[in-house]
Amino acid sequence: MTFVATGVPAICDHSGRAAGRINGWPKLVPTGVNGEPDAVILQASRYVDAVNFASRCRADAIMSVGFIDAVCPPSSCYAAYSALQGSKQIINEPLMGHAAPQHIRDAFLAQIQTHVRKKHSE
Repeated sequence: MTFVATGVPAICDHSGRAAGRINGWPKLVPTGVNGEPDAVILQASRYVDAVNFASRCRADAIMSVGFIDAVCPPSSCYAAYSALQGSKQIINEPLMGHAAPQHIRDAFLAQIQTHVRKKHSE
């Protein structure tokens, strides 16, 4: 993979509850009656957590995060963003929920085109 463009990514930070954060969609890890995440499901969820994949990703990336996103909480997006290993850029939108407004689509397209031109000239 050479480039990642992801708007408010899902399937991130399933172990967030164990660290006191809101886990990402689809909230695979339930909290038990003791208030703790289910340990068996928590361990299994790590196999599909995008944060684990991001930690192995050396591709350049652009990501957006909506601060009022009720589907993919900002903390889950930041967990994946922080794990990315390549050159990266994030678009922070304090008043955005789970959306992709035109200015974000435009920014993604511009970054993708820049990346393609750069790769083509190598």
